[in-house]
Amino acid sequence: MMNRPNPFDAVVSAIPYSEDLINTVGEVGEDIWEIVLNRGKDDGWSVGNLVLVFALGPEISDPESGESLGHFEIVRGRGKVTHIQSRMCTVRSTRTVMRPANSLLPINAAGEPHMVERNAPFTKVAIGDLVRVLG
Repeated sequence: MMNRPNPFDAVVSAIPYSEDLINTVGEVGEDIWEIVLNRGKDDGWSVGNLVLVFALGPEISDPESGESLGHFEIVRGRGKVTHIQSRMCTVRSTRTVMRPANSLLPINAAGEPHMVERNAPFTKVAIGDLVRVLG
């Protein structure tokens, strides 16, 4: 992989939204399923790579020693590289959430709603969010 000054593996560079490609910082829709990253084949990436997308939150200090523990990572979701080019790739959300099932029997034997795992989009992903390769 190429040596880059950014200590993270990649940065969200664009967000395909409807028919447009958003590549400037700003407000976007809630349901973002795909993002474009600034890494590709030339960086050693390939289809199937799994990634974690996150933003850096506030710096956290140890309450006992006062020492910095680093920045809190605000997780936007996990994804998988689905398309690759020389210097960029497309990542699709693999995030899942538990939601009530849409069925004729919405309550289970214990009287609780029947829940199923469903695919979910990235959460509040934005241009400039950071990426770490998981595998």
